[in-house]
Amino acid sequence: MAMESLKTIIIDNYDSYTFNLLQLWDTKDLHNVVVIRNDQFEWEYFQEHVLPYFDNIIISPGPGRPENPKDLGLVGPLLEFQRRELAHDRVALPMFGICLGFQAIGWTFGAKVSHAARVVHGRLSLINILEDARTRNGDSPYGDILDDIPTNIWATRYHSLVVDPKSLPECLQVTATCWEDDADILALRNTPPRLDKALSDSNENSLRNDSVHMKPPTNHQYTEGCEASLPYTTLMAFRHKVHPIYGVQFHPESICTEYGRKMIDNFHNITEQWKRNVQYQSFAHQLPEHISQLSVVSLTGLNPSSSLPPPPQDFNTNYALVAEKIWNGSDGSLDTQSLFKMLQQQPGASQSIAFLDSARQSSPYCHYSFLSVNNAFTMTYSTLHHETRISSPDNNSKSRSTSIYTLPPQQKILSYVSSFLQHFTHVPVQGIKSLPRNLNFRGGFIGYIGYEMKRETLEGYITPIKQRCACTEHETETISPSSLGCCQCTLEPDLALHFVDKFLAINVKEGSIYAICIVNQDQQRQNLLDDRADVLVGHTLEHAQGWLQSLKRNMYSISKAKISKSLSPPKILCKKDAWHHNEMATAEEALETSNRFSPSQIFTPDVDRSQYIPAIEEAIRLIGEGETYEVCLTTHFRRNFGVLSPTSLIELYFSHLRRRNPSPFSAFLSFPATGLTVLSSSPERFMRVNAQGIVEMKPIKGTTARVRDCCCSEHVAGERECKRLRQQRDKARAQDLWSDVKERGENLMIVDLVRNDLAHVCIPNTVTVPKLMHVESYETVHQLVSTVRGKQRSDADPIQTLAGCFPPGSMTGAPKLRTVEILDELEGHINRGVYSGCVGYFSIGTADNERGQCTSDFSVVIRTAVVNARKEVSIGAGGAITFLSKPDAEWNEVVLKTESVVPSPSVRSFIASNRSKSAPSSPLL
Repeated sequence: MAMESLKTIIIDNYDSYTFNLLQLWDTKDLHNVVVIRNDQFEWEYFQEHVLPYFDNIIISPGPGRPENPKDLGLVGPLLEFQRRELAHDRVALPMFGICLGFQAIGWTFGAKVSHAARVVHGRLSLINILEDARTRNGDSPYGDILDDIPTNIWATRYHSLVVDPKSLPECLQVTATCWEDDADILALRNTPPRLDKALSDSNENSLRNDSVHMKPPTNHQYTEGCEASLPYTTLMAFRHKVHPIYGVQFHPESICTEYGRKMIDNFHNITEQWKRNVQYQSFAHQLPEHISQLSVVSLTGLNPSSSLPPPPQDFNTNYALVAEKIWNGSDGSLDTQSLFKMLQQQPGASQSIAFLDSARQSSPYCHYSFLSVNNAFTMTYSTLHHETRISSPDNNSKSRSTSIYTLPPQQKILSYVSSFLQHFTHVPVQGIKSLPRNLNFRGGFIGYIGYEMKRETLEGYITPIKQRCACTEHETETISPSSLGCCQCTLEPDLALHFVDKFLAINVKEGSIYAICIVNQDQQRQNLLDDRADVLVGHTLEHAQGWLQSLKRNMYSISKAKISKSLSPPKILCKKDAWHHNEMATAEEALETSNRFSPSQIFTPDVDRSQYIPAIEEAIRLIGEGETYEVCLTTHFRRNFGVLSPTSLIELYFSHLRRRNPSPFSAFLSFPATGLTVLSSSPERFMRVNAQGIVEMKPIKGTTARVRDCCCSEHVAGERECKRLRQQRDKARAQDLWSDVKERGENLMIVDLVRNDLAHVCIPNTVTVPKLMHVESYETVHQLVSTVRGKQRSDADPIQTLAGCFPPGSMTGAPKLRTVEILDELEGHINRGVYSGCVGYFSIGTADNERGQCTSDFSVVIRTAVVNARKEVSIGAGGAITFLSKPDAEWNEVVLKTESVVPSPSVRSFIASNRSKSAPSSPLL
């Protein structure tokens, strides 16, 4: 019997790692794999109409306990059914349980599940596969899933509960254990960190896997470094002595576990042998379509996305892209702020601003900044009311009109965005032979997707009653600060997107500038959703040509200032040079000269230290109970400034935020229809989909301040010796970050979560990790950054791909659904709003790239200030809580992250009164 004819059902216990199992199959074999949720069917229906089609069962990891029927769903009655069948010598399908699945099998057969003496999440252990278990098969004619695997392998563990080996029933045999030691720490001490000094991705389309080959420590190393090790072992794997039932406590699907694919292959081989022995015949040789469609995510359309059919040609004939290189950048002049002011002085300019700013010139992640000061239309959306607002300029007027309507209950706003952009694929490019390959935004949507969009993207999530809005009158409101008082949904929409059809693309490395304009050759109006939202997209060819000529004339008249001057890091001198200059102080001085910012103005947290510390403690308790692995707890700091003009916000962005935190994913977004402005300096990419259909995510978890101050001793050593000491201590900090168990655990948990998310929207076995926990060094910090990539599926586009992975796992924790529900409670059901969401673009597709399809690039909203129509400034901050977290240290990190955005005396005065004594001296940016 051919292996690919085996039919496997995976029961997902709402874990954030289940879909990583699919990466252990070849693509050609996935058509016979179905993944269902544990509450997708009632047991009786599942037993009669679903289970008979399959040859074996995999029970996934998940949060909770096996004793809790809600945590297991139909897994509970399934295991009891299997146990009864075996007790009466009847046929029961082969099973493989992982983590919670492992515990559930043990508990069903009579073992006890208890709290682990050492809670382990995102940590590697050496698994000891017992040799005597390999040779003693009992009465079973089958092998083991651990056959043909070395005696000691590294494996990732995520668990707070354990199966008590002393309570193991006679029918289950132990096959693997692990010592509760510090083997991973000792191995990392002898493994050099992966340093990305140039911060370069050598091949942005690479789908290779990175790996850290850690050598197990020697006995001598154990004796020197394991004083804190616990002198006992933990049960890691068992099997039924007679029947093909197996379980492992560790996670074979994790990126850091060795031989995970071999375990799946062994399970398939065992199933084949079992089918021959018992002459088992399932209902069908191949899964029928009605069974395949039961999968949470269809696994049938797994062709590469390059096979997407072209869009209807009647749309493409209407539009073209006019582009021209209007500045060659050879002299390095024309700073971004001057360009900003120049565009605002152009005819028709408004405060409807879309600026995606690659403010860090040395970064390889973004080569271009994109700037528009007048957009075709703006779309905002409220998830609670399904309310969409479309704002567009009135003809021959600087004012904007707004249409308001409600989406049908089953329609989702991102689905509309997806369908709208399908009108703009394979758009021809005019005026230039081709645009640069790395100029990925060609016009389209720029804006943000707020954290509360999880209500429409996170499967299984139900909006709590405490978050629902009772407002019934805001549909008729005119947008103004006074009329926004009754509804937070309107004050800070869950989604806000500008449609940009005329903009500048600035190459931040070369200084060259392209002017790009979408031309509507027929000037045909396209309706948005219904007749009340009628907007004009694109410009006449005459308008585009006039705009280009005007830009070129003005380019040579504006003042020229070096971009690099405002972005270069401050020089660090030793004590003997009596250096007193500080660039950050200069930025603060600029703020304090304005009467808008005075030392008496204080940002107030939604949750202060006395409330935040108990929330951290409760998160740690829930982790210990197995309810979650990692909780990204946050809060907001707020201040109402009364008067903040659009001009002052632009000055604040350029003179302070951009200067203090130059980032490849900075942004300034202004939405006049709502009075909302977003000022962001995020360093973290959430998701990019490039022209080749490669999806990339770059989670950041793990940060430490760099050694940047003078390192002279009491006696002045001189500049050369000071520099040597500084570099030596800075390198040591990078090594400490690399080998820090807590930081690595946070990063690995999110990497595995991101891989799981991408497996929903990519071809599963193309999901890889080209960079795993590399140390990236910025001006002020070292960070642990990983890169995860996959090949987009044929039935997904960039908008659907983003929706399938939203909200960002680095802002929730894992497992995502259960943790988001926990966060709702811990954060008092206060909306996060823009913070924790993402900012970026969905680009139209043009005919000069190989696929002609839409592309996208979004960052995670961190290090960001949001200003609403009431002139209230809010800054979100938080941190990942694990079982190893120290509450005081976590709170200190929150307030210091806030200071990194607004380091004025106002925040410092608050920090001085709320920081615990153990606060570090340098901000963790």
